[in-house]
Amino acid sequence: MVLNLSLIIAPILVYVALIVTELYVLKKEIKYYGIVIPVLSFLFSIILCKNLALIIIITKNIYLLGYILFNIPTLILVGLYIMKRKKVRVIK
Repeated sequence: MVLNLSLIIAPILVYVALIVTELYVLKKEIKYYGIVIPVLSFLFSIILCKNLALIIIITKNIYLLGYILFNIPTLILVGLYIMKRKKVRVIK
C-alpha cells in the first residue's frame, strides 16, 4: 500500500493553520471568541467519524481510535484556550 505524502502533509498544515488562527483569536480581549475554533473542530471530528463509519464497516475499537485521533487537535486548541484564559485572569 503506497501512501501519498500529500495525504499526511495536508492535514498537518490545516491543523497548524488552525492553531495559529487560535493563537491570533486568543490575543483578542473578547472572552468567547477563543472557544469557537475548538467547538468547530470537535463538531467536525464527530461528523468525520460518523461519515467514516458510513463508508466502511468498522468495529467499536477502530471507531473509538478514530474518534480519539480526530480529537487530538481539539484537545490542543482547548488547552491553548484554557492556558490563555488563566493568564488573563491572573493579569486582571
